[in-house]
Amino acid sequence: MEDRAEFYRNNVQAIEQLLLEHEVADFFRGNLYLHVDGHAEGIPLIELELPDLGEGPVSLSPVDVGRLFFAPDESLIDFARINEGNDGSPAGFSVISDSPFVQDGYPIQVIAYRKNDGHALLLKNLHLRTLLLSPEAPERFATIAFGLMATTAYRFGFLEITLYAAGRGPIQRNDPDELVGYAVWPKFGFDAELEAVVLQMAPEHVRRCRTVLEVAEIAPEWWAARGIGCFMSFGLRPNSRSWMVLLEYLYRTVEG
Repeated sequence: MEDRAEFYRNNVQAIEQLLLEHEVADFFRGNLYLHVDGHAEGIPLIELELPDLGEGPVSLSPVDVGRLFFAPDESLIDFARINEGNDGSPAGFSVISDSPFVQDGYPIQVIAYRKNDGHALLLKNLHLRTLLLSPEAPERFATIAFGLMATTAYRFGFLEITLYAAGRGPIQRNDPDELVGYAVWPKFGFDAELEAVVLQMAPEHVRRCRTVLEVAEIAPEWWAARGIGCFMSFGLRPNSRSWMVLLEYLYRTVEG
């Protein structure tokens, strides 16, 4: 099995370069501003010291912050340590970014958090808590931004990205405000275990599936019509199924 460095050289590095050649990547050059009371436009972000990432705090450049925390240029940034949320979001170090690319009142929020999986003392996981894009967001923004988030997270040694994929089928094509995360995020490699009750009305070959990605692979139309919102995760370890799905999707949609 490939080690981290080998997987980076053989897979992550090439897709990161492809993403950086896309025009949307120009929105992730690190031009970020700290939200400070009394400064309407904020002050330029110089660096962010992220605690407990490895053997000590890690200093992130503004470019790293933008890509790791889904924050496009000109975003106004807030940092805070937060407790566990009522929505199931984890306690941890929160980065909130507000920009014209998100809906009013719904800034993007990403939380670096600990998970009790042998890495309990380290902030080795990321949770994408809020992502509601506005019509001003450029085409392919979420695709390129998440690709940069995943590749940057890999370079810094993160293990997993989690989120709640909202919505449920069937998708209403005439409703621009409908939440369709349950159908979109699996295309990026997010997965979750499924309870049998979710599949009880599915065709027989679908009922044999155990995860969202298994269903999305063999019956994408059924999942779009009958899928439900749930917590999903993207595994960042080398050769994970999440990486294989994301790499294939990015090469097909970005390069094509």
